Amino acid sequence: MSDADDKDRISGRAGAQEASAPGSVEGVRRDASEDPAVRGAYERMAIDVERRLRAEVDEVRRRGFSSSGSAMATVCVLKGELSAGEREGEALLAGADGDALRASFRRLGYGDGEWAALSTVVSSAGEGRPGGWSPAAPEALAWAIEVVDPEVVIAEDEVAERALCSAWGQRPDWLASHEVRWLAGRRALSLGGFEDALDDVPSKRVMWNRLKLVPPLGEPA
Repeated sequence: MSDADDKDRISGRAGAQEASAPGSVEGVRRDASEDPAVRGAYERMAIDVERRLRAEVDEVRRRGFSSSGSAMATVCVLKGELSAGEREGEALLAGADGDALRASFRRLGYGDGEWAALSTVVSSAGEGRPGGWSPAAPEALAWAIEVVDPEVVIAEDEVAERALCSAWGQRPDWLASHEVRWLAGRRALSLGGFEDALDDVPSKRVMWNRLKLVPPLGEPA
């Protein structure tokens, strides 16, 4: 693999195949039996699960978190250093950092419906609306991550890194090595300044190498 390939992957220029997220409604439709009755039961079950999950995500927003992405995510990106637009109500990861992360996830093998983003700061106005932003309480952030229930949690910046360590009851430097850590069956990784790295080619390469540490896990044998 060339350095140019790595640079394209982290900058969001590389193409990728699209796939339905495992556990999503489309995934259930794809895997369900061809028997109409069984297929219909699977579809109703999947729709009901997704409806309940979306209701839980709505509660996360009501508590002041900003969030975006799928209600049935495999990967959850935590962001603590919000852009000016995100502080004013733009969707989380709507900028260049989100484009680069989504392109990277596709290259790793994740589907478009397998990611979510969650702020580690909350708005006093609620529902991620413009207002006074302050760090989420550790227990509140831990609860919000449980609602998303991802397999992988990625801290995009150092603010998010410290917040995740606190939420999971770990020492502040638990993720500072930028190596994968496991806790309660989940993988955790800190990228450390992902958005700033997009302006520098060598730094983008570093970020891509870190992201390659959290590929989708294979199905159990």
